[in-house]
Amino acid sequence: MASLISTVDEPNQTRQSDTLNTSTYADALAHFAIHCETPLTIGIQGECGSGKTSLLHMVCEAISETEFRFQSSEKRLTGSELCKTIWINTWEHSLLKSPKECLISVLAEIIREIGSFEEGREGANKATQLLKDLGSDKFTSSNQVKSLRLMLSNSLGSVIRSDKNLVRRFVVMIDDLDRIDPSVAIQILELLKNTFSLKNCVFILAVDYQVVIKGLRDRFGELNDENEWQFRAFFDKLIQLPFSMPMAAYDLDNYVYSLLGKTSFLDSEELSGLTGISRVIRLTIGSNPRSLKRLANSISLINLYHRSVSQEGQDSLQKAILLSLVCIQISFPKVYELLMMNPLFPEWDDDFALKATRGEGFSEDVSKALDIVRETHEVDFDEPWEQALFKIVWTRKWQRNKVIEMSRVLSVIKDEILGEAKISQLSSYMDSGLKSTGVTLISTAEEIAKSTPMDLSGSPGHLAQVAYWKLFKNSMGSANSLFKDIPEGLSSVYLARKDNKLPHNTQFILSMRARPFCRFESICGDANENYRLFKELKSNESLIEDMVGAKLVFKLDENSAKQSVDLLPPDENLPKRGMICHLNDPAIVSHWVNLQTKLVPQFENAIRKALEFGLSRGDIRRLRAKNAAPLNEDFALEVQTTTGR
Repeated sequence: MASLISTVDEPNQTRQSDTLNTSTYADALAHFAIHCETPLTIGIQGECGSGKTSLLHMVCEAISETEFRFQSSEKRLTGSELCKTIWINTWEHSLLKSPKECLISVLAEIIREIGSFEEGREGANKATQLLKDLGSDKFTSSNQVKSLRLMLSNSLGSVIRSDKNLVRRFVVMIDDLDRIDPSVAIQILELLKNTFSLKNCVFILAVDYQVVIKGLRDRFGELNDENEWQFRAFFDKLIQLPFSMPMAAYDLDNYVYSLLGKTSFLDSEELSGLTGISRVIRLTIGSNPRSLKRLANSISLINLYHRSVSQEGQDSLQKAILLSLVCIQISFPKVYELLMMNPLFPEWDDDFALKATRGEGFSEDVSKALDIVRETHEVDFDEPWEQALFKIVWTRKWQRNKVIEMSRVLSVIKDEILGEAKISQLSSYMDSGLKSTGVTLISTAEEIAKSTPMDLSGSPGHLAQVAYWKLFKNSMGSANSLFKDIPEGLSSVYLARKDNKLPHNTQFILSMRARPFCRFESICGDANENYRLFKELKSNESLIEDMVGAKLVFKLDENSAKQSVDLLPPDENLPKRGMICHLNDPAIVSHWVNLQTKLVPQFENAIRKALEFGLSRGDIRRLRAKNAAPLNEDFALEVQTTTGR
């Protein structure tokens, strides 16, 4: 029979629905498998759910659709006529079988496929009989393996040399090696290597390097720097060509939109108009196709459930929140449980963190870890609720390597999906979303009992917090303060504001708690520089107190990046702990708010002037004598004029 010339048509772009856009990789692998020197083994590497099985199917299809022509003829043949593809699912062969039975079963199926050709039937039958004889013997004898390989070689050679068929190459796909016991997977790999290193044979294995590492622990011990070369050498011996799943190149938006579009949950207009959804998916599920399919299935079920219990439709924001919650449920299940405990996550604080950690408290290691992460990820942990999340995750050891993504995905919900215009409706959106997504929650009865949702949308505490900030906003009026703009419906316990005239790693904190009344703090950066900055402030402590008319408390630690100074309320009769907004006496609440709105602008200006201008005690006294009124914008201008700045 005439030899083949390596002429391959352009890839068939209509093959399957390749929404991840990986068909070009499948075409390249198929081309290589058809024309490479044999024997050869290709290893497809990738984490569970990364799409290895889908890629193997696409390679099979690409092989079958590839066309060839003969040197002496214009006749064209397809790959399905010239290459025999064999599909082996090792998971199926491992069910209800011992490791040895699994090995023999895998070999038996490959031999049966060879025996399906008349020319190879005699050799395949002999090989099958040998397998049966080996069933009760130790399957490691070199003579037995050699005999089996010889029988298979003769059988394959008979098929390839025959003029009764056109097959000239066998391509064997081995799938799901990462679903069986790693030690068994290693035995299968070794067995295939020793029995099927045959001419005209190509093996394409879906096997991740991590499976090899786990399967070789008994042989080489735990992986470390000293023995890593042994693991690598073993892998290279079995796999001549490694191929890593191109997850970074996946067209995720196209894939996700295609999946969600099939659920009838979101139409194309809603998908394109939802801000932040792509970021939520990337921060949680990432690029794992299996997890993305679970997302689509969960959304489809929730959508059907919602339609069966409610005649009301969901607006796009409700759908975006629901989708975000499913993503969190899949990737960060413990954070989802925290949301069930208190869905108003911007209100999470140390009290909530203590409750979530069952009163364990926070060790010094947790504080140090928080300081370190804030040095490089300032924005992700600059608010009290983000810091509370970190303390919980670090204390409970929940996916510590994902704590930054946890913080960011909640921030996307708060700042991008809802934004200031809709943040006041966070409670109702979260309550609705948690009720709907509860049907897809994977949790034990005990965990569910501990994480019973708290509907705060109409609770007295929630309403009191909203009312507190409304009162504060009205009292602040148009005062020259960083806190004069309060979002409508805000209920957060804390507010943080940065002053762009001050070091970027500092911020002011305002609270409806008794402490801190108001705080200026460093949130990241160099520990030495921050300590020096706040030492300078402390050297002017009495000057700042004179300007504000209230006492200060400094919290300095030369070994930490976190430094702070608290402003204390000037009335000794006011509460020193607890939530002011929850007090039963409206007069005390009103008095507290009036003090805050009066002193906070003065505190901001005092800190600013102390850092910017380095005012002397004489400057302060002279300016206070000249300006009896509370510090305001006019006073700030007077300071600049008097000091020549």
